[in-house]
Amino acid sequence: MSARDAQMSARDPKGTPQISARAPSRETGSMVVNGASELMGASEYKKWGDNGSELMNGSELMDGSELMNGSELMNGSELCNGSEVAGHTATQLAGVLSSISGASVFLKHNFAGSDKAVQSRASLIPRHNSSSFVSRNYEVVKELGKGSFSRVQLLRDRRSGAARVLKISEGGMGTKQSQMIKNEIQLLSVLDHPNIVKIYECSEDIRRGQLLMVLDYVGGGDCQQLLRSSKTPQNEAFVAKLIWQLLSVLCYCHARGILHCDIKPENMMLTNTRGTGELPDCKVIDFGLTHRIDQPTRDFVGTPSYMAPEIVKGTVAYTVKADMWSVGVTACELLAAKAPFGRPSDYKGKIDPVLQNIRDYRNFRDIERRLAKSDSWNSRSSSAKEFVGSIVLMDPADRPHADQSLEHSWLLKNKGGPTFLSNEMMKSMARFMGASPLMRRCLLIIAARVGSPKMERIGGVFLSIDSQHTGRISREDLAASVSAAASCWEPEIDVDDFFDAADQDRRDVVTFSEFAATCLWGTDDTTNTIAERVFKALDDNHDGMVTISECRHLFRDCDLMELRNLPTNRAFGINEWRVAVGGSDDPLPAKKKQPQGFLAQLVKSLICSEDDPSVDDGYEVVCK
Repeated sequence: MSARDAQMSARDPKGTPQISARAPSRETGSMVVNGASELMGASEYKKWGDNGSELMNGSELMDGSELMNGSELMNGSELCNGSEVAGHTATQLAGVLSSISGASVFLKHNFAGSDKAVQSRASLIPRHNSSSFVSRNYEVVKELGKGSFSRVQLLRDRRSGAARVLKISEGGMGTKQSQMIKNEIQLLSVLDHPNIVKIYECSEDIRRGQLLMVLDYVGGGDCQQLLRSSKTPQNEAFVAKLIWQLLSVLCYCHARGILHCDIKPENMMLTNTRGTGELPDCKVIDFGLTHRIDQPTRDFVGTPSYMAPEIVKGTVAYTVKADMWSVGVTACELLAAKAPFGRPSDYKGKIDPVLQNIRDYRNFRDIERRLAKSDSWNSRSSSAKEFVGSIVLMDPADRPHADQSLEHSWLLKNKGGPTFLSNEMMKSMARFMGASPLMRRCLLIIAARVGSPKMERIGGVFLSIDSQHTGRISREDLAASVSAAASCWEPEIDVDDFFDAADQDRRDVVTFSEFAATCLWGTDDTTNTIAERVFKALDDNHDGMVTISECRHLFRDCDLMELRNLPTNRAFGINEWRVAVGGSDDPLPAKKKQPQGFLAQLVKSLICSEDDPSVDDGYEVVCK
């Protein structure tokens, strides 16, 4: 089951097969890899073919191959061919990640000398050696889907009430599907971007042969579902916004030596909207087929309808330009409500006609002819069509990089105005600056392990500040943003002092999680309330007790000095923890809502542009 299925209940989309193979053979127009392939997705349609082969979604396979639901191809693909990367490497992930699909291996060795950002981010994600953590920390709401080797459940976090998704890979640790899940867990543990689906914790249960990961619940469905369910063309500005966010993710990944290798509408999840007229945001999922930039591969990888010509023909190794081709095809499909090169379901499940359409492609006029009868495409602006044409170019060398496409006039015009720092964010930042280094670290742990209902809004501000699309905020970017937001209502903030406080790993940049940590101190928060929130985040076993050995790795040396009064030979509870972090051991008083007069409410509505970050808006779970 793909990561897409982990974000939605099982429906009946006609998914397209996803391929990862070295030397695919073809029989009767369909794709077969080593005679024992498995493709999985969300389709419920199934029929039986000749020679005992099992087929779903109308595809045709021979010789006992199994095709399920028209999505990921697992067996028969070489995920790791034993090649290794030495201790020095061009990517920022080397030394931390284990194997990555597609003939490359990230060596897993000591953190010494490797990138601090990767160390810090990865260390914040809880890792368990047993799947029993799920029943302790979560309540299962319902099952969302089930495949031959995996299943997906909707959860509710017992600690925060937040909706989460649990993806479980079963069938043993040696399968290639389990290897892909491992790859995805490792990557999501270190990637830190507002438009990449967030992982909260994971487990490798060797005894049960299970891999588990708990992910953000993204409840708006994927972009392919959006196209199928819509009777009218998508708003062009909305499409531009989604593509801008997708390119922002690729810009971030490519700069870190990562190729996604499976960009398509199904892997673009949409958030639930919280206000009238508000458009959903995009979260990119499914990092199981990821490759490394510095380890060129000619693997036949991706989903046929979105593969670049050089990948289909096998003439050039997979590069960032192949990802960019997929962006262009995805943008075209969202604008036209039709895949420009077709889908296997258009050809009775056969893949070869789709691949042949891509092989025959010469220039953008070919797409224009294919979409000539599409009312949706014909209604689009010349600027939108020019954007697609600027990417879907036959020669990879002619295609732009992600950061170049982000500056296209069509995207800049439609992506919406910048999201400025709000009054409440500025107040939180001022409190964060005045807090101890230990309390700042506690807020970072909360941001990474628990999150907040405000994370999407905070992410929008973060991306507006990040003018260079690096996925990190520079000192200059922050200064410009604070200056733009400053008014008589906001507290005065010394940008340099704030930046130094936010930059907890001393790398002269602020990551998304670090920035989010500065925005989580609400008006009603005290050292005690924050201490309680972080204690819940540290209490992996949900038993009300924590040991210093369990959480030592999350804190810096200066933090551990402040925690020196905690017992080292036994577990401690919330009262001892509160005192250790600078609070009191008194129980928290119950919150009392004070009635506000009309004048007070009017003044508040005039000066406050955002709800208090400490207020829990709650999470709406659509499934019942």
